[in-house]
Amino acid sequence: MGFDISTEASQPDTVIIRFSGQFDFTHVATARAAIAETIEAGAHLIVINLDGLDYIDSAGLGVLVGTLARLRDRNGELAVVCRSPRIRRVFEITRLTQLISLMDSEAEALSVRVPQPS
Repeated sequence: MGFDISTEASQPDTVIIRFSGQFDFTHVATARAAIAETIEAGAHLIVINLDGLDYIDSAGLGVLVGTLARLRDRNGELAVVCRSPRIRRVFEITRLTQLISLMDSEAEALSVRVPQPS
């Protein structure tokens, strides 16, 4: 199975990125490029929806952690939508749930507050 990315501008500074298929090391460059383009275009809240994923490996998780760090450096925020028990379990095993909150819907993720610049 492959890997697909779709993006949708939700608000002027908010973008929803949906991943589907298998997010492994062979697709990291594609995902990073799509995310970097979104951040460079001015997104401060990125919602990444993982509901279409069948699989994610440590390289895919690394992309999410890197995205969170990059957004926070720019006073932005990352929200991750994930309803799959199997994918959620990967976040729990790696303890990434302490760093990244998993949301049950895009509507919930879109309500995440973005820090205001000081």
